Amino acid sequence: MNKNNSTGHFSASQVKKVETAVQDYLLLDTVKFNRLTAGSDQIKIELLKAFVEFTPPLLEELRNVVMTHDAFRTERLLHKLKSSTSLLCVDTLYHEIVALEDKSAAHINTTDFTDGISILIASHETLMDEAKTMLSGIR
Repeated sequence: MNKNNSTGHFSASQVKKVETAVQDYLLLDTVKFNRLTAGSDQIKIELLKAFVEFTPPLLEELRNVVMTHDAFRTERLLHKLKSSTSLLCVDTLYHEIVALEDKSAAHINTTDFTDGISILIASHETLMDEAKTMLSGIR
């Protein structure tokens, strides 16, 4: 069962670990992902590997840039994350990123914005766990 919701916020404390045997993903919409990849295991592997490889440095840079209140660089990093999130068919995170992009220039110095970034980073870490779980099931 997919628990991917397209509305609302969730906190880092609500993010649960994924049980490998059940393949019940919290964020990854497997139906959409299978449609996007036309069911090709090779395409899935390439997309998942790229996400797992390139996301951690982006998240680390995002953590650092937000602390310096650099709205321009924050927006650029959010844009990069939005693309990969879209490829993995995670509508919830995609919409969260769009909302944060819209707020970055005017609200980067607010606690609400930095909390949103923290939640987004935690969600991406969960998504990376889900991607790794899916990868291990394909190989």
